[in-house]
Amino acid sequence: MDNKGLSAKLWVLSKEIQEKVKEYKSTKQLTKTKQLYLKPKISDFDYKEGNISCTTSHSPVVKEDWDMKKFFDFTEKVLKQIPDYHRLALEISKKYEVNEAQADFWLGRFGQTLTGRAFEGLSEETLIDTISTFVNDLEKGPVEWKLKVWINGVWLEAQEYDIYEGFKIRRPKPSDFEVETPFYLLPYSRETLPFGPHPPAVLELEYRAREPVEFQNEIEKIINCLRLFRLGSIFSIKTETYPKSILTSGWTSGSGQRLASTYKYPISKEDIPKLGELIGRLKSLLSKEIDSINIALQRYNDALLRPESIESRITSAMTCFEALYLKAEERMELSHRLSQRAAALLGLFDFVPLEVYNNLSRAYDVRSTFIHGSLIEPKNHKDIAELAEKTLNYARISLLIFLQLRSPIDKDKFINRIDNSLLDMNAHSKLEELVREHCSIYS
Repeated sequence: MDNKGLSAKLWVLSKEIQEKVKEYKSTKQLTKTKQLYLKPKISDFDYKEGNISCTTSHSPVVKEDWDMKKFFDFTEKVLKQIPDYHRLALEISKKYEVNEAQADFWLGRFGQTLTGRAFEGLSEETLIDTISTFVNDLEKGPVEWKLKVWINGVWLEAQEYDIYEGFKIRRPKPSDFEVETPFYLLPYSRETLPFGPHPPAVLELEYRAREPVEFQNEIEKIINCLRLFRLGSIFSIKTETYPKSILTSGWTSGSGQRLASTYKYPISKEDIPKLGELIGRLKSLLSKEIDSINIALQRYNDALLRPESIESRITSAMTCFEALYLKAEERMELSHRLSQRAAALLGLFDFVPLEVYNNLSRAYDVRSTFIHGSLIEPKNHKDIAELAEKTLNYARISLLIFLQLRSPIDKDKFINRIDNSLLDMNAHSKLEELVREHCSIYS
């Protein structure tokens, strides 16, 4: 083995492991045993505008699973006693600068994975893939992740839609819930992590990443894009991760947050080209840097998601407008300034400027009254839910505009152009030209 590369040496070891598996399987020294599982059965499944109803029954089923003692004994007493195993573990220790115990653990995981696959029948293609996956793990290369994200706040008119290659959104289906669970894992398992009522949509995503934080950022960007596509209180309930890896395990995580699904919207076949374009464009514009646009986006998300009063929601929405439409040094006539600027800008996108101005002025009054601890008068409360929705929609469109103009123009210069457009027709034309050139995404 000394003159071979790592992959070739793993190939030789794999062939030796296969022979041992074949021998021990034939003599029943390596066997599977019958285990009791609980299987849910979903019937009367109905999906109507995101609301899921179904009937669930449970029945025990018997499946074959590893006799874990024999499997462990095979790993320790057979697999690890192959002479090439120890030489290869030592080589991995030196090559990747880890102690021998760590190298032994890694190679042991490889051997266990190979044992399981060889027991069921291992093709040459699967063997090559197993070795290349293990080497990629050792080299800390990007891992292929399959991600399943359960979300609230949006529902689908059809069963599923492909947004782009490697990413689709679909309705939940009965098989999502018909997951067999070993009795010894009850009441919880990875798949049956409780998350309340069934969420109305599932995102399925394929992503290559060296670290989980990379795909977590990708998921966060996609969800932010969905919140900006239309007015929707969209948030993830849980995320299931399935890596193509031997040394990295998948997991299921819940959001752990108490969020409100106040606003919902449907997605139709006609929406898919626009949604794909919006996500493709905005993902590159969303960032983690602390600036006025990201502060505004956070306030917008707070208004959409926090389970608080309408007055609090409007207050969060108005702080979004303050972050976008006010300069750092401005302290006077804030309501008038931001309402006027937003009205002027949104007037370029089929909104009635005077209506925008009046609604935002009123929303700012609600905000001022609320943060000073006073009550909203009953006469001003009758249509406050409608006012909140309009205000949030203005904030959504404003965020789309500011995100697309983040690179072409500085925020303060852009605000100056809005102010100038109120006084000069030529300045108004230049503002309109700037916005039309750079803001192709408007939903």
